[in-house]
Amino acid sequence: MKMGLKILIVDDSAFMRNVIKNALNGLNVSEIFEAGTADESINLYTNKKPDMVFMDIIMPGKTGLDALRAIKGLDSNAKVVMCTSVGQEKIVQEAITAGAYDFITKPFKSEEIVEVVSKVDSKNQQGLPAAQPSQPVQSQQPVQPQSPPPPQQAPPANTPQQPPTGQQQQPAQPAQPQNPQQPTQ
Repeated sequence: MKMGLKILIVDDSAFMRNVIKNALNGLNVSEIFEAGTADESINLYTNKKPDMVFMDIIMPGKTGLDALRAIKGLDSNAKVVMCTSVGQEKIVQEAITAGAYDFITKPFKSEEIVEVVSKVDSKNQQGLPAAQPSQPVQSQQPVQPQSPPPPQQAPPANTPQQPPTGQQQQPAQPAQPQNPQQPTQ
């Protein structure tokens, strides 16, 4: 069984690197590497061989697209997730053409990072269950209501209710749900 994922986070903003690192807490991640430039990311990728990369697109000097192309030249199976800002659709299309595994849009939610890491992890584990976040993103079982919701507004006393079109009216039950906002008689 393969150990946790090795992940490289590339962004010229230390704050954004920390946002991604915090989202990785509780996932099947064994090592996290950080780079602030495209050149650093290429060197770290070569030396550390991470399982996946989160790559900012806009950085000083070489761009994330330049780094993506270089990394894909080193390893055609590299899983590089591009981190983009809203309004960069043309660049996202270039990244996909260059071989980006996926992309997430800033500001992103932890759930988006969890989802893409889980996808990579499940493929890495070759059929074993994907990594689980420390807090579940969604319930494993659908939530079913225990009882129907109370009516929006109770009808006046002694006024028959009309059923929705096409439904039969059922006889009234003696026990009515109590609504704490309405006084009882």
